[in-house]
Amino acid sequence: MTYPGITFPRAPDSSLHFDRYIKFILSRPHRGLKREKGYHIHHILPRCLKGTDEISNLIKLTYREHYLAHCLLALAFTSVKKLGKAINCFKKSAKNSRVYQLVAHHEQSFETKVKIGNSNRGKPRPRKVPMSGQERAERAERCRNREWTDESRRKCRDSALANPTIQYASAVANRPDRDRTGANNPRANKEVWDNLDLLYKVWVKNGKCGSKKLYSLTKIGSTWQSLKTVVKKFKEEDDIV
Repeated sequence: MTYPGITFPRAPDSSLHFDRYIKFILSRPHRGLKREKGYHIHHILPRCLKGTDEISNLIKLTYREHYLAHCLLALAFTSVKKLGKAINCFKKSAKNSRVYQLVAHHEQSFETKVKIGNSNRGKPRPRKVPMSGQERAERAERCRNREWTDESRRKCRDSALANPTIQYASAVANRPDRDRTGANNPRANKEVWDNLDLLYKVWVKNGKCGSKKLYSLTKIGSTWQSLKTVVKKFKEEDDIV
């Protein structure tokens, strides 16, 4: 389709938005092509539609006008995926043209411009070099040797208690019926491991019985459950499945 000074190689998907785009471009004042802050150089015929870098195909637009031009192009050529990706890049920075005008006025650092350029060219972002085993050990050692002040401990405690899950767990653990201060820990029962030989002899003599019967015969340990690990160990040594 051909307009005064503008030629497109194919028909648009939406004639309404295409006409609006052409009228929008033709209504812009002549500003030259010198690059300066507050303006972008726009390709009237996009590169994805075989547009060139000739002066006749370039126009100087403000940040907001550039945003609007790509919106109209994406609506006029909905089947061209690259135009859709272009407007998505604009929308990642701002949800509309007025916000984009404000955001784009902020000067970007050189590193930010390089990252944006690499992402537009499809180059992956540089990944952080993973730490070696020695570096991990050194970091863990620094964490262990770190001196915590009372103020730091109080902040950590307040931060943890701000979580409703932590508050619930703390309330449950402090209930009177959950007090197990005087209860024996069957997994740390010293009496069981001191009499390991005796338990093995009784276990073999009674046909390699279970932990309940072994406890009823010997009464060693606080409960029969304190002998479960011992019986399991005996079975593994005797290759009993």
